[in-house]
Amino acid sequence: MESIDLLLNEPDDPSLDTGEGKTVTQLKQSKEIVEREQTFQRASAAVLVADDDSMVLFLAEQALTAKGFKVLTAADGQQALEIYQSKNPDLVLCDVMMPNLDGFELCSAIRRMKDGEHVPVVMLTGLNDARSIKQAFAIGATDYCEKPVNWDLLPFKIDYVLRASNAFGKLRASEERLGLFEYSISDGLWDWSFADDKIYYSARWKSMLGFGEDQIGTDPMEWIDRIHTDDKSRVINELHAHKNGESTHFECEYRIRDAEGDYRWVKCRGVAVGDENGVACRMTGSQTDISDLKAAEEALADKS
Repeated sequence: MESIDLLLNEPDDPSLDTGEGKTVTQLKQSKEIVEREQTFQRASAAVLVADDDSMVLFLAEQALTAKGFKVLTAADGQQALEIYQSKNPDLVLCDVMMPNLDGFELCSAIRRMKDGEHVPVVMLTGLNDARSIKQAFAIGATDYCEKPVNWDLLPFKIDYVLRASNAFGKLRASEERLGLFEYSISDGLWDWSFADDKIYYSARWKSMLGFGEDQIGTDPMEWIDRIHTDDKSRVINELHAHKNGESTHFECEYRIRDAEGDYRWVKCRGVAVGDENGVACRMTGSQTDISDLKAAEEALADKS
């Protein structure tokens, strides 16, 4: 499969080109920056884990503290809410079914609080529990994690969600530069690391297209290959332009193929983050389903 780097990158020094569109120095700098970002994020991030299963709390605490996260634990939803109010954690990982307050009620309560609108909330759900997943997104959950939990992968998932949330915080503070006026917590998030050419797609990004958590990996072509043929070149060109600093932000409407083979209209927005030398080292953004809006526009056009 053709690397997306061939589509987006232009070598700045042909004599030192690595074949990936970057010099050796740039690759090393990007890698070092990403590693520093991850270490800093973990060292400073507090994760509140809420579950009435003591074994889940124990395993979650062991998995996350081993990777440098600070962990707060709660045995039910009410206790979790009290800890959240007093400790202001950076992320909440909570079970759906808990006594006193369940995960849905906890998430809703957090969203109603001051400064709670954008705090990442990741829900723990039963395997293939589509109803719970749908309800979780409806009340404002950021992402979900299926049980039984893969404890080895959990810290990396939490790290991705935190970094995406941090990037979106910067986006919200830069509305004039980005031209992005609204963010919906139910939008699909994506976070593209150019150092290793991998994209984290949130569970919502995948479910928007009808895919499960494990059906889409981290390859950029999982996204690019699904774009309609008539739209693909335009999307790639606009991504390329923003990555190279030719536009203030990336924003594009296009058709993308879902799990049933049908095409849905989406609006994709994002912004590149540069390193200390101004070289883009990552891009993060959101995807919104606008199929209903497009259908309404077509209906109005037919009547006119």
